[in-house]
Amino acid sequence: MRDNNQLIDFQDRILESIAVLLKTDHVLLYISQSDNAPDIFTYGLEENELKNSKNFLHLVQLTQESKEAITQINETALLDLLKDQNHFKLFAGIPILNHSNDFIGIISVLFKDINELSDEQKLQFEFFANQLSLLYENYEIKQNLKDKEFQLLNQFIESDDLYNNSPIGYASVDAKFNVVKANITFLDWLGVTKKKIIGQSFVDNFLTEDSKSIMMEFFKKVHSGINLNEVEIQMIGRSGKKRICLVSGRNYFDKETFIRLSFFDTTEKAMIKDLLDKENQKLITQNEIMNRDMEMAAKIQARLLPSHSLYSFIEYIYSPLEQIGGDFCDIFPLNDSIGIFISDVAGHGVPSAFVTAMLKSGIENASLDLKMNPGMLLSFLNESIIDFCAGRFVTAFYGIYNPSKREFIYSIAGHPSPYKIHLGKVENLDSSKSSRPLGIISQNSKLLKYKPYVNQSTQLDQGSRIMLCTDGLLEAARYENQTKVFFESVLSENLIEIAKLTIKEFLPALMYKMKEFIQDFEMEDDICMIVLDVK
Repeated sequence: MRDNNQLIDFQDRILESIAVLLKTDHVLLYISQSDNAPDIFTYGLEENELKNSKNFLHLVQLTQESKEAITQINETALLDLLKDQNHFKLFAGIPILNHSNDFIGIISVLFKDINELSDEQKLQFEFFANQLSLLYENYEIKQNLKDKEFQLLNQFIESDDLYNNSPIGYASVDAKFNVVKANITFLDWLGVTKKKIIGQSFVDNFLTEDSKSIMMEFFKKVHSGINLNEVEIQMIGRSGKKRICLVSGRNYFDKETFIRLSFFDTTEKAMIKDLLDKENQKLITQNEIMNRDMEMAAKIQARLLPSHSLYSFIEYIYSPLEQIGGDFCDIFPLNDSIGIFISDVAGHGVPSAFVTAMLKSGIENASLDLKMNPGMLLSFLNESIIDFCAGRFVTAFYGIYNPSKREFIYSIAGHPSPYKIHLGKVENLDSSKSSRPLGIISQNSKLLKYKPYVNQSTQLDQGSRIMLCTDGLLEAARYENQTKVFFESVLSENLIEIAKLTIKEFLPALMYKMKEFIQDFEMEDDICMIVLDVK
């Protein structure tokens, strides 16, 4: 309030008028401030002349709490207000209230020569108090109006900013489809000024040929009262740049019918979609090529596997997780014996399949002497693949079976031990001399000590059945009460259950048992199995 010169000027005039009419030299105006210290305006003395502000504030409080129209106080102790002057004889105060009857402050007068106001003085005092109330009430109304005007101005500025700088283009057209209004976003898209676009035909000047008929049909429907949303059109600016938009329209009336349009720019989205479509097509093509390559690789890998018709008492099954895998087996004649090889390259897919091809090549190239010594063959294969494994170690089992002697000589490179099923019992062949997997340490290594692979032998019982497998069978699993349960835990009982099946039925039945065990859970690795009947 101190900053409002007009208000202060009116206050000063009223205070002076009160002093003249009531014949006093001292008039005080106390205005309450809710958040700050009160304002005190005076006539005939300075604010800092008040000797004891507590006395004055007490007089204000008594006036505010009084139920009288005018509060008159003539107690000497309370009227000791000014320094080095005689005490006042009378204090008279009237509350100033606003239109809501809320307390604003008080107007008060001080007298040294009388101790009560006359009736005429009371009327004059009340009149000026009412004038002050009206003054403050008008001031409050003006301030509220100014605040509302300011709020409205801010809202207009914000709305105008939102309209003009929106990421969406806005425009309005008349009944002839000429532009009558457009926001800055829309103007920027077309590369024109507001002056250049107002009154221009939107259809004739700013659309591609293909979009003109679409937009004319759009306008007709909207003009008839049908609201349309997100119709795709292509606009063209003054520079010739094309822009793909989704346009929506609403009909409105302002003395005449207009159509309000909103445009959502999808140019970049369309470009990205076009690029994605092209890249997607490339991926589809590459995927088709890769699938053909994988099919070819699968056929090649299948040719690396042994024939199923070599021996009536030996069968195998090969089930890769993907089209090609890292499991491998080989069965081949060795004079009066049979070489049986099974391996599992860590991982699966193309890299692992590549290592299996090298194993097959190594076996093919090995001499008869090497093939007749399981430990020596494993050492030879280890050196053949050591430089190409790239961290993919290989577990392997190689054995030589002599059918006439029922003798089995074998060597194990970290591979699961074969199972023997005989007379209703299941046990593993001795694997106490199993060594590390292939592809880890070369025999020429100077950093680590190389240990050769060791042969073991066993005499097989007539009528027994030997089953070799990779760990994909053993580690097939399901979850029971959030605990992972492996097929290995029930393998023995399943082997006994299907032991009397023919050799051709045996492995398919075991695969069925495994899939039945894991239920709907996915397999996690390749599986390879060999079964041998001891006659």
